[in-house]
Amino acid sequence: MDDLRVVKTKQALCDAFQDLMEERPFEKITVNALCERAAVRRGTFYNHFFDKYDFFAYYTRVIQQAFIENYKRKEDAAVSYFGTLTEELLDFFNQNVKLVHRVVQSSAYPTLLNIVSDTIEQDVRQWVSAHAQTAADADPADTAAFFTGGIIRLVASRAGHHIDEAEKRQIVAFVCQTAKLLKLTE
Repeated sequence: MDDLRVVKTKQALCDAFQDLMEERPFEKITVNALCERAAVRRGTFYNHFFDKYDFFAYYTRVIQQAFIENYKRKEDAAVSYFGTLTEELLDFFNQNVKLVHRVVQSSAYPTLLNIVSDTIEQDVRQWVSAHAQTAADADPADTAAFFTGGIIRLVASRAGHHIDEAEKRQIVAFVCQTAKLLKLTE
């Protein structure tokens, strides 16, 4: 567990990053601007992160961890892991339309999308390895990569606009149905 100063520093950087992403595209955000907004010294930033891409990977993991915590709270309600993951992504997109739009419009979008995909895929791979009853010859890593790619593309295709409840239910139902077809859930 990080000490409280480290936790507060990283939280300040995440908050500042989110604010800056509402104002400008990713490629226009410098480490200096991020540190200035967060009231954190550059040296402190570099004690924790290699560069702004490494920081973005951390930021993505923080968001993913919140998704996981929400899933764990809903798990007793027999909510599909994949349905919850998709709901969480869609809710994040709805709550952060400007930020998501800036990421999608960024010239660094392919790199940022890979960071997000890798973060989600790692969690999905762990879940598939622990819970799924996939076909005997299906590798959990391949299954996770395939399914993560589908979810990411499905959700990312809606980036930049608000997703209403009916559309959200339709997307979540489709993802859950697909998970059943792939024998990832019952």
